[in-house]
Amino acid sequence: MDEKKVYQIGIVGGGKVGLQLFEQFMQSALTQVAFVVDINHDAPAMVAARKKKIPIFTDISDAIKSRETDLICEVTGSKKVESVLQAALSGSPTPVLSHEMAFIVLSVIEENNHFTRSRFCEEILGVRDDIQDSLGKMETLVEGVEDISSEMKILALNARIETARAGEAGITFRVVAENMTRSADSIQHMTKEIEKISHSVRQISDRIQKAAETMK
Repeated sequence: MDEKKVYQIGIVGGGKVGLQLFEQFMQSALTQVAFVVDINHDAPAMVAARKKKIPIFTDISDAIKSRETDLICEVTGSKKVESVLQAALSGSPTPVLSHEMAFIVLSVIEENNHFTRSRFCEEILGVRDDIQDSLGKMETLVEGVEDISSEMKILALNARIETARAGEAGITFRVVAENMTRSADSIQHMTKEIEKISHSVRQISDRIQKAAETMK
């Protein structure tokens, strides 16, 4: 299968909108920022580009000559910059995304991201509710098993008392009583382990809750 084409994008304007576009393009496997242009070396997108070792320029013509691009985004909103860019691209088929269109694209992306986050939060909170419900049922069952274990110990104690009274005739019942005691002890041990697991799962559930609230 042929590899997907990676589109080279030039960004003219290193301000807030330029930075937002830069971050979106850098996150995609289908796009690569070819360069960022701004007269201010300390503009947000210029700083981000330097950190990622993406070429930066203060002159539009120099930037366009440096690398071939599939699209140039003009995000300064300056008519003068637009004119300079059009002159630098004279005779070039490279399309230009205007400041207005870039703003619309970013707005749509943000809206979609917000919708996706909301849906994801709903899903993980639903999972968290299911976990809480299951934990509640499990804890109820554990309490029931603990009650049975306590009753078994009481029965085993009574059985030992009766076997002691019965003398030699009660030996068989004494063995049964001892087995009941061991079984009750094993059940108590298992319920304690289940309680530990339940506590860990509840902590995970709380972390899911906090993560979902952070994403909202």
